[in-house]
Amino acid sequence: MQGIFRSSIVLAVCLAHTPALSSSPTVCTAFAEQMVKALPIVKDFTSALQNSNMSQASETIDGDEKAALASLALKQRAAVDAMRAYAEELEDAAYILQKCARQ
Repeated sequence: MQGIFRSSIVLAVCLAHTPALSSSPTVCTAFAEQMVKALPIVKDFTSALQNSNMSQASETIDGDEKAALASLALKQRAAVDAMRAYAEELEDAAYILQKCARQ
């Protein structure tokens, strides 16, 4: 996963010096490739987050650990919803950039 982020940073630096008058198929290809690589990672993370059962785990522990899991469980639903929406946007953007790359 670090490779994807590192590549994105390098790509962003390169793009800072690219004229933005029209969509370059080369730039679209570079972004689309990174998005296509990231998409299954984002979907897998979202699925793992959705399938984790914080409330069941918190039944077996006490103290600070239980409080920490309870707090995390409260935020889990919002995180799953946000990650699902992000994955959908990522997939849509990748599709659009792949179309641009084929120009």
